Amino acid sequence: MLSCFGIRDSVSSFYSNHTPSPFSDDKSDDTMTTATDSVMTLFHWNILILPSEQEIFVGLRHRPETVPPFKPAEDDDELLPFTLRNSSPIKSFDKQRGVGFTESGQRYVVIGQPNDPTGIIRLSVNQMLSADEIRWKYDFVD
Repeated sequence: MLSCFGIRDSVSSFYSNHTPSPFSDDKSDDTMTTATDSVMTLFHWNILILPSEQEIFVGLRHRPETVPPFKPAEDDDELLPFTLRNSSPIKSFDKQRGVGFTESGQRYVVIGQPNDPTGIIRLSVNQMLSADEIRWKYDFVD
């Protein structure tokens, strides 16, 4: 189930000549280019340094279809109101402004300091990579 978050796909793609993952932010998939996807805003986040030395954003993003004004929440919605998102390799990042761009051209905006108060980000990455392969660019501020 965790492979749906894309981290496994993203990491695997770097070992196979960077073949785009179906869960990456590569613009070749028109289903991912809606207005709500034009900027990826992460409210809990950090930058993961992959074994290849490339850096990617990893964080939580609200599911736009569950947050007003897009759609009122429904009582029978069993999905979490957020998704775990990871990016393609980062091209540039201004930590002061919280804005970065990936090699695929996607714009990411991060809110606040790198944090993971629920532990979901670290738990997911820990299941995808061995402990000696995990390096975070910033310390988590929990």
